[in-house]
Parts: sequence; C-alpha cells; structure tokens
Amino acid sequence: DYVAVILGNDIKITNGEIDINPKNYKDKRGKSGIAKDKKALKKYIQNCYYTLLTRGIYGIRLFIEDQDLRQYWKSRTEELKQNKK
Repeated sequence: DYVAVILGNDIKITNGEIDINPKNYKDKRGKSGIAKDKKALKKYIQNCYYTLLTRGIYGIRLFIEDQDLRQYWKSRTEELKQNKK
C-alpha cells in the first residue's frame, strides 16, 4: 500500500531534459538486447520508474540521488501544486 523508491544515478537531468547514464544502470538482464540503443534503454528505465512510482495506494516516499534532478523534481512539484489551486 505504501511505496519507497530511490531514483538512482542511472537517471539524471541535463539541460532541462531527462537523460540516463547507462554505466550506472546495473540490471544486466533488464538491458540485455537494448544496452547499445540509448533511446530504447532510456524508455525502458523510465518505464521501470513509472511503474514503481504508480504502485503506492496510500503514499510514496521518494529519494533522488542526482542533486540536479532532485531540484528539478521539487520545482516541478511546486509548480503543479500551484496550478492545481
């Protein structure tokens, strides 16, 4: 019912765009066959995180390792809160 997710160093933000660092993505089976296709790997990683982030029914705890992505997430969350009012 509650979920805790850590966004690791495999996902980051660069120049305002979500990007990945394939070297930091450690699931060898998950990236087998798509490891050389950065676009497909990015889509796969984002889908994994999306799935985890939508599983919490009553709540979610989130920790983001990348400092820039953490700041981006906070600013976007605040922006969405303001638009909701």
